[in-house]
Amino acid sequence: MAFVRACSTADVEHDQPFHFDTDGDPIAIVLLEGEYFAIDDTCTHDNWSLCDGYIEGDEIVCSLHLE
Repeated sequence: MAFVRACSTADVEHDQPFHFDTDGDPIAIVLLEGEYFAIDDTCTHDNWSLCDGYIEGDEIVCSLHLE
């Protein structure tokens, strides 16, 4: 598996998911407590971007499920 440059560290704001699309696969990049993580950017309940939500603690809150 090859590494793909997704963004600069300056592009990722603390507590705000950053969207990156690689070959049609949406990725959410997050900065949490000084560490960077890359996860699937699709909500498991629906075909919705997690990057439209926000980070609360160590979880992304999907904007589709906001009350």
